[in-house]
Amino acid sequence: MLSLGGVGVAIAAPDTPYESIAARNAFGLRSVPPIQSTPVLAENVWKPPPDLKITGLVSVPPTKKVTFYVLEHGKEPKSYVLGEGEQQGDIEVVKIDGSAQTVRVKNQGVYVVLDFKTRVKLGE
Repeated sequence: MLSLGGVGVAIAAPDTPYESIAARNAFGLRSVPPIQSTPVLAENVWKPPPDLKITGLVSVPPTKKVTFYVLEHGKEPKSYVLGEGEQQGDIEVVKIDGSAQTVRVKNQGVYVVLDFKTRVKLGE
């Protein structure tokens, strides 16, 4: 306590010798804003493309068709019959080669070649 002319004045000592520097805020620092958590929406979560399995090729000139199952995790399998250039959802049949028994498909933007022997081959 400090005495000035008979009157007692209490001077509070800073907790640390550096508080006066922080109080001046010479660099214009701001406090950290609170972090807001963004909700994870279903459309923001990556899902693997559905698995496609050929069940048959039909060639009746002038049309070519392919029958296949679409297997998605946690869903019932769906069966489709599509021709060249036809699309169902994110699956588009690009080319059907009856002699090689292969089908080139665009599955969620990725080109794949399907056949009866192997499940999926990456296409160019």
